[in-house]
Amino acid sequence: MDETENTRHVGGNIKIITSNTPFQRLSLAVKHRSTSKMEDEAIILAITFGFGARNFTREDSDADHKMARFVTMMRKVPSDIIFLRGETIAHEPFRWCPRSLLYFSDYRLETFGNSGRCDVDGLHAQYDTLVLDNASRGRPHNGKFYARDKASGTKFELAVEHAEVFTELPQSPAFIFRTLLVGQDVAVMDIVSETRAEYGGSGVNSVARTGGRNDGKEGHVYKGKVVGYLKVMARGGSLIEEPRGMLSGALFSNLPWCIT
Repeated sequence: MDETENTRHVGGNIKIITSNTPFQRLSLAVKHRSTSKMEDEAIILAITFGFGARNFTREDSDADHKMARFVTMMRKVPSDIIFLRGETIAHEPFRWCPRSLLYFSDYRLETFGNSGRCDVDGLHAQYDTLVLDNASRGRPHNGKFYARDKASGTKFELAVEHAEVFTELPQSPAFIFRTLLVGQDVAVMDIVSETRAEYGGSGVNSVARTGGRNDGKEGHVYKGKVVGYLKVMARGGSLIEEPRGMLSGALFSNLPWCIT
C-alpha cells in the first residue's frame, strides 16, 4: 500500500494538505484485534506487510524494541502522531511511537499536513513551531501559559493538560502546533540540539518565518522530545491579556524536527 496525499484549495492562496499512510490504514484495521503475547504484535504486523521476521534482530528483545523496528520498516507515519495520547515506547528515539496498535482508538484515517519519515534517529517531520526565548523552567500562571510571537505580535493563551504532572517548562522549550490547530493541540518540546539540515534526499524544505524573516534559521533542524501537552484557548492580538510572565519567541511554519 502506498501513501496518498491530497491538496485542497479552500479559497485564494489557502490550501489544505491531507495525508493517508499505510501505517494509518493498518492502525484502523487492527485496532479491535488482540494477541496473547504483546511482544509478537510487531512481528505479526511486519509479516502482514511482507517484511518477514528476518528483519528483526536479537537486539529486538522486547515489545518496545520490536515495535520500534517495525515503524522504521514502515518509514512513513503521520506527522501528527506526536499529539496522540496513550502509552508510548519508553526509550529514545521512539518515545513518540505507540507501544501497540491494538485498541488504539485515538486515530484518524486521514490527517492534516504532510507525513513524517521514521528512521533509526527518530521521526523527521515539519511543524508550525514557536521557539521560545528565555523561558527556561517557566511555570504556568493559573494553569495557563501566555506567549507572543515577537515578529507578528500574535499572542496565544494555552491551557495546561494534566497540571498535576506538567508543572514547568523544560530548559530549552518550544511549542509545536498541530496543523490547522486540529483539537487545539500543542506539544511542549524540550530542544536537545539545533543543527544544519542535510539536503539531498532528506525531504527537508526551507523554513518560512511567519513575520517575513527567518533570523538565520533557514535550513536548520531541531531535535527534541515531547514533554507535555497544552490546549489553545485563544489566539490573536490585543484581545489577549498580557499577564506577568508573558513568554515570547519566534514563530516558524514548517520547521524541520527530529522527534526522539
